[in-house]
Amino acid sequence: MAEAVDTLVVIVPGGAATAGVINAEVMKALGPRGVIINVARGAVVDGQALTAALKAGTILAAGLDVFDKEPNVPDELKAMQNVVLLRHIGSASVVTRNA
Repeated sequence: MAEAVDTLVVIVPGGAATAGVINAEVMKALGPRGVIINVARGAVVDGQALTAALKAGTILAAGLDVFDKEPNVPDELKAMQNVVLLRHIGSASVVTRNA
């Protein structure tokens, strides 16, 4: 699928079956105009492969609100101009916060 799109939005459950499913091979297939948006679980995207792909220009950019070593965000990702980072706020509803 990655070969057929420019933007890959990752929305899958976490767990052993999906850990690292977005790996270097997927990023290479996505290509140099490709963007990865991960709003699933951090472990779904291979963090080392992502950093390498962004640095090398294998993919164009990434938007992340989850990270593979949460709550730690790699300093390398923080320094990149082609990455948008936001801590996961999916649970930031009034009902959830009040509970």
